[in-house]
Amino acid sequence: RTERKGAEFEFRLRLAQGLDWKLAYTFLDAEFDRFITPNGRFDNNDEPGIPPHQLYTELFYYHKSGFYGAFSVQHVDSFYVNNANSVENDSYTVLKLRMGYQMRFKNMNLAPFVGIQNMTDEHYNGLTRLNAFGGRFFEPSPGINVYGGLTVSYDFL
Repeated sequence: RTERKGAEFEFRLRLAQGLDWKLAYTFLDAEFDRFITPNGRFDNNDEPGIPPHQLYTELFYYHKSGFYGAFSVQHVDSFYVNNANSVENDSYTVLKLRMGYQMRFKNMNLAPFVGIQNMTDEHYNGLTRLNAFGGRFFEPSPGINVYGGLTVSYDFL
């Protein structure tokens, strides 16, 4: 059995015409109440893979011409990756920037975009494998990286 207690909070504020700010916070205390396996007894240990604190904030700008840009910060608290709580994933903070332009042609929307992820070259694990065999818990995320694309949508009605 597990016991989970937590709270989530989200706040949005229009700072000016076309400029919005969002803040989201999650607290989650998740632990095993009673848990026995052939590998041991894990009563009262933290449930692996669940960070107790997460914070996300974003500043988003949209101009009536179709240009938009966003700057965001995500913080994830450290968490255990195994039932024994003997291996921990470190906390990390990642900064992102993205920009784009939305265009409309009759019933079609085109939106090219570009972004930079992990702007401070934070070394963190983007993927963790819980209770992994052979201690292979972590898969590192890339350093600073740039991405881009094109979103296409069509209104049929």
